[in-house]
Amino acid sequence: MSEPTNNDNKIVENSDANLDPQDSPAKDDSVIDIDSDENLEFIEGSEDPGFITDAGEGTGFVADWDAIEKNYQEANFGHHHHHSHSSSRHRSSSSHHSSSGKHHHSSHSSSKSTKHHGSKKKDSKKKDKKDKKKWSKKKKILIGILIFFLAIIIGTLSAFFIMRWKGKSELTNYDNLNLMLPEWVDYRDGGWIVYYKGHEYTFNDNIATFLFMGIDNRKLKKNAKLGTAGQADALYLMTYDVTTKKMRVLCINRDTMTDISRYDEAGNYIDTKKTQICLAYAFGDGQKTSAENEKTAVQRFIYNIPVNAYYAIDLSAIKILNDDVGGVPVKPEYTFKEFKKGVPVTLKGDMAETFVRHRDIRLMDDNLRRMECQKQYIRQFASRIVPATRSNLNTPSKLYNHSQKYTVSSLDPSMVVYLATDLAFSFNGFEMINTKGTYKKVPEDASAEYFVKEVPFFETILDIFYTQTR
Repeated sequence: MSEPTNNDNKIVENSDANLDPQDSPAKDDSVIDIDSDENLEFIEGSEDPGFITDAGEGTGFVADWDAIEKNYQEANFGHHHHHSHSSSRHRSSSSHHSSSGKHHHSSHSSSKSTKHHGSKKKDSKKKDKKDKKKWSKKKKILIGILIFFLAIIIGTLSAFFIMRWKGKSELTNYDNLNLMLPEWVDYRDGGWIVYYKGHEYTFNDNIATFLFMGIDNRKLKKNAKLGTAGQADALYLMTYDVTTKKMRVLCINRDTMTDISRYDEAGNYIDTKKTQICLAYAFGDGQKTSAENEKTAVQRFIYNIPVNAYYAIDLSAIKILNDDVGGVPVKPEYTFKEFKKGVPVTLKGDMAETFVRHRDIRLMDDNLRRMECQKQYIRQFASRIVPATRSNLNTPSKLYNHSQKYTVSSLDPSMVVYLATDLAFSFNGFEMINTKGTYKKVPEDASAEYFVKEVPFFETILDIFYTQTR
């Protein structure tokens, strides 16, 4: 094979078969090993760039080095279009990398953000859960407090109504009714049913009863000797109809003649004697036995109708009760001491005791005048205490407590609660009833005696304690 002419622009590629390895020429930069893919670079988008051609007749290939160089230069450093293209490709690649990077960062950031938001959401849920738990705990405490106070209110109301019921039951207890009515009255069942003047009457067990006693000692005595315990100068039987809510007061003259029990200094029963009813208090210890003996005398006087409670007070303590209600206004019907007939005055302090206690012993019937003063005082006192109790239910308890050391009483707290609440909210009237009678002077007895008229008195009792049924 003839050797081609050597020039700079052409290269003859010999076949491997025609070249001995030992005869291989030294490697020259102008020779391209076309079998190496890494030495050939084609412009993107060109299938056949036309830079290397077949020399024909098996003589090899001819390379257009100028075109190759130009292409190389243009591809890497040359024409703006190609540079732009290359830059564009570079930018695109960079952009892709950047975008990828951004995307990766964004993903990372998004992931972090998602994580962060997830964490925030989780924290928020935890906080909500914690807040709910806290609120749930507070709610339980609040409910517990409400239940506690509700229990107290219910307990208080229950206690209140139980006390009212108990007080009412005690004041209207007639389980052992066994009356001793006059011989000329027809009755049965121990006095539950009475027949009088063609009519039938049934005992009204809705009547609450308690006895008020005003004792003439300036101070109630303890362990008094016989005859020194004092006398009941004021006797008023309070009757309160728990159905009609009306109070009627039977005014009992201290000089009324009736049977009383007498006892010796040791407290032993002596006998029963008809004498002034006020003296029953003197046969006792000045406290409970005296009050009980006075109550028994009043029960006998009203045909053995039970008196369910009593309240005894020494008259010097009247001023305490009087001033507790702010004083009591009166209009005297007689002139005596510092009082003038028909001139209104508000009683304060010792004036109250003087008004209800004064009696001229030179006059046989002066107790009747004194009773008129006492009745007026009771009416006016009631007119003060009822609105005061409406304003403050503790008023009766306050009066009771302030006067306690001056009193002896069988009224218990349940009775006071019942009477106080009824007086405050249901009170429907107040009436004072006199007992008709005559005074009789006994020469051998320095004291006066008062005898009630039996028929009018029985009719008064029938009117207070009975209901006509036919």
